[in-house]
Amino acid sequence: MMQNLTVFQWQGENQLWDAILQNLDAAIDVELVTAVGSEIEGEARVQQCGRADGLLDFKSHLVELRDTAMAKLN
Repeated sequence: MMQNLTVFQWQGENQLWDAILQNLDAAIDVELVTAVGSEIEGEARVQQCGRADGLLDFKSHLVELRDTAMAKLN
């Protein structure tokens, strides 16, 4: 699949990108803390771990897109 990676190509700081990654990190932390909490059991813990894993995968995907875009730029 051909993707338009130009939106992931920029030089210097990008406040939106930083905010997205910070918010994803915060959401991942919340999901992980909830997943290992003593008040959660069984299938609910499994679901919570899946939520955290999904957010981690999404963040990794975005970072990969950025890395690929910047590699093509250089």
